[in-house]
Amino acid sequence: MTRFLSIFSFLNLLLLAHPDAFSQMPDDYRWEISGSGSGLRSSDVSPTGWFIRQQLTYFPHRNVGVSAGVGWGKLDDLSPLKTGNAQELYNLFYRQHNATELNLVLAPVRSRRQTVRLSAGLALWRTQAMTVDSAYVSDLQRQQYEIIPRFTDARRLVPQVGLGYQVNVSPRWLIGLEARAYWTGGGKTATTVGVTTAYRFRLSADSLGIRRIDRQDLKAGIRLGATHSVGNGRSPSEVYRTRLVGGIWGEVPISLTWFARGEISYAQRGYRVYERRQGNTRHVPTVSSQNFLDWTILFSHEVAYRWRLFVGPQLAMFLNGKAEADGEPEEVRRRSFGGMVVGTAVQLSDRLQLDGRYQRDVFSLSTNQGGGLHGFQLGVNYFFKP
Repeated sequence: MTRFLSIFSFLNLLLLAHPDAFSQMPDDYRWEISGSGSGLRSSDVSPTGWFIRQQLTYFPHRNVGVSAGVGWGKLDDLSPLKTGNAQELYNLFYRQHNATELNLVLAPVRSRRQTVRLSAGLALWRTQAMTVDSAYVSDLQRQQYEIIPRFTDARRLVPQVGLGYQVNVSPRWLIGLEARAYWTGGGKTATTVGVTTAYRFRLSADSLGIRRIDRQDLKAGIRLGATHSVGNGRSPSEVYRTRLVGGIWGEVPISLTWFARGEISYAQRGYRVYERRQGNTRHVPTVSSQNFLDWTILFSHEVAYRWRLFVGPQLAMFLNGKAEADGEPEEVRRRSFGGMVVGTAVQLSDRLQLDGRYQRDVFSLSTNQGGGLHGFQLGVNYFFKP
């Protein structure tokens, strides 16, 4: 908190130094892409690491915006490896952090010279850590030790706040300072303080080739298909399962060759593990059935007459499921995922379209540990409106 107050006082001094600080920024610079490099601290350890963040911000109002971003960082203390003291080895650790962020941004000062911004929101905070589980002497005379590591992989949806100050070095480029705090759970916090640079730009319908959307251009329909899925990182004994998928969709053209499409689907996925023996090890036969409500946004490009390529993000919300292991019922952990979809589609007629796609869960939205699923889909789309 002391660090944040010091930065805030420094920002106030900078504001007083500029008599035209409150002159307004043109409204047409509503978009901003930024990157930052910061030092990373955690409340439960003393070493300092690093954190890199990238963000995209949109200002629907001059002083109010929304931002989405991603960040990567590392925090470690490997110095106990050099001490030769077995007890100090238990202080050794390594952490890798990833964050996917969504924030509300308030910019009480956004002028031609400088910007002060406050942000608050949520981050999907992931920590992959290695600590020492136990240590033993491998060579007593040379004082050499062997360690047995412990690995953890935790994900949490955590609150965050930020404070930043930027100075315009040109009409579009800015440079400044940024501080941010994450409440990572268990009474712990992670803070970052560093340098940020940003580029402001405008987007217009003309610059993107977007034409005015007429109600006659809106299309909707249903999609039915089959999905062929398996777990991420599958074992040699694990095979794909074929199940069903179906839902509704709506689509709008955003240019002559680009289209945006939203889908809501009920998707059945799962996998099967066959019994297998390797020496004294037996792979237990398993069948898993999981049902999701998929929310998908696709951006498609017509690369040739009636032929499109598409890509987009997907949110898979777990509904229910069941599993059997060695013929006995097994609990299915509730896990929702964020992922990606890529594919291609061919227009067969004014009302029918055939598509093939690949879907993969990329990250978990739940604290329950475990990998997601991936698979292939073949679907038929029916247009309500030709």
